[in-house]
Amino acid sequence: MKSIYITNTNPFFNLALEEYYFDSFEEEFLMLYRNEPSVVCGRNQNLFSEINYSFCLEKDIKILRRVSGGGCVFHDLGNINVSLILHQHTIDTLRVSQRIAEVLNNLGWQVQITERGDLMLDGKKISGNAKYLRKNRLLYHCTLLYNSDLYLLTKSIAKQNEKYFSRSIPSVRSEVANLISTQNHYGGCEKFMALFYEKLKFDFSFVEEYHVMPEDRYKINDLAQSKYSSVEWIYDSSSDYTFKNTFPYQNLIFEVSFWVKSGKIQNASVASFPQNFALTEMIKNALNNCRHEYHSLFDSVKKKLDLPIELTKNLF
Repeated sequence: MKSIYITNTNPFFNLALEEYYFDSFEEEFLMLYRNEPSVVCGRNQNLFSEINYSFCLEKDIKILRRVSGGGCVFHDLGNINVSLILHQHTIDTLRVSQRIAEVLNNLGWQVQITERGDLMLDGKKISGNAKYLRKNRLLYHCTLLYNSDLYLLTKSIAKQNEKYFSRSIPSVRSEVANLISTQNHYGGCEKFMALFYEKLKFDFSFVEEYHVMPEDRYKINDLAQSKYSSVEWIYDSSSDYTFKNTFPYQNLIFEVSFWVKSGKIQNASVASFPQNFALTEMIKNALNNCRHEYHSLFDSVKKKLDLPIELTKNLF
């Protein structure tokens, strides 16, 4: 097994790095990294029903989609991501979570593990995990809340279920806590991450230190740009869904609904009370075939119709 201590905190780069080493190498890997503030949705989730989209845009919280399933999670520099790439025939993912819990307990915490492999501290969740299997390889990754901003976490992944209807699997929300909230802590997150990395390497044994090579970095950057940063991957990969919202705008009440397939709006319906047929028809035409993503809708609704930005915000 090779180990990589990743200092890059760009979330697009780090998700691409996981996929690159999963696909391009035969060895097993242990990797630790942190990300700048971001929300990361599961492979087929409807991200709009999982996150507070307007809040994320306002706070410049990056929005990403990963290759693995599971629920939506929040990352920041107070959260540590543990990633393992393993040969499938050697895998018991619950045992992997147990080994991580054992390392934490040896450092002084009293961590419990659920049947899903989540890690709990005093009844609150400190870690969740997801996995991705392909070609007899498994990517297991988990979060570990050390001193994350719990206000940003709670606000950014606040569900918007009342507006969205789909068959995608929703996230299971739990009350969360930081490891540092107890008396057993080891300074700042960066200091603890370095210690935790050394303890994990020792626990997994036979670990060889590996550094991201320049040729690797070039390919990872390319994957980060071409896939993980693309609107096609982030927005169009969602399962199909229906959006419905009723909202006041100027002296009217609007009712807007549409179906989204492969990221594009179809079958838009717009009504207003009192009725303004000309305006609602223009909005409907601007919506149909537009990508359901803020900048795309802003261009279509705001620029084409010269309507205020507040109207666009109600379309999420």
